[in-house]
Amino acid sequence: MPPLSFTHYAAMHSGYRDADGARMSAFLQCWKEQTLQWARANGKQDAVAALAGRYTTDDALDALPPSAQNFWRAASRVDWLSIYDIENIGEEWERRLWLPSRIKPFKEFDPGWLDILREDFSDSPDEQYYQYNTTQSWAERLSDFENLLVYSDEDVSVVNGEICGEQSLDGERQFKSYDSHRGQSRYKSFAHLLATFYLTEYQQVHGRDRSLGHIYHFRGDWAKTCIPLLFDADEIASWQAGRLPASGLGELG
Repeated sequence: MPPLSFTHYAAMHSGYRDADGARMSAFLQCWKEQTLQWARANGKQDAVAALAGRYTTDDALDALPPSAQNFWRAASRVDWLSIYDIENIGEEWERRLWLPSRIKPFKEFDPGWLDILREDFSDSPDEQYYQYNTTQSWAERLSDFENLLVYSDEDVSVVNGEICGEQSLDGERQFKSYDSHRGQSRYKSFAHLLATFYLTEYQQVHGRDRSLGHIYHFRGDWAKTCIPLLFDADEIASWQAGRLPASGLGELG
């Protein structure tokens, strides 16, 4: 097999094209409507009312990458919420995403977990590491965790956050979702991480396999999702190299 072609993250555009945040607003409004549809179908209207204003904040946003800044501004405007928030009210990890003021380095969040990771990590070569599609596989680096800013946790084994060691040409940062039982995925921006969170819930709303709610592995019709509101067709196609039809928005195999 020929070696994979790659571009270092610092030499690429993230693929999130949304300078004024309008696309993020449209995407979150669409996602909210999906959430409300699920809540009505499952008798969760009281939970929806209790979560009003959950993602409104006066926290400083300047230190966040552009797509994360756009998220917080748009989430407040549309009063966004997710199925995750509804299902986890009252739990230790009840919030889908922490408020910006709560973001902290992984080494402070769980130093013992970081010590464990330090014991058995070997860094992947560039041609494996700088992939953002189905070829990414298990490519990891210890520096991901040394430089990780935690944006949220789930259960006792999942952490999501920003890898602050590199910056793309458009000012974004890589994001990681790490599950100590199932491995990890890296994304070219916070917006890409959000897209996977959204697709997982899309699968749930439609009674499908949640494990296929991932931008690298989704097997449905993109045009029926909210994703095209956030990303162009060429960017969507890049996540599943060799799998999508030319339009990037058709039914998958």
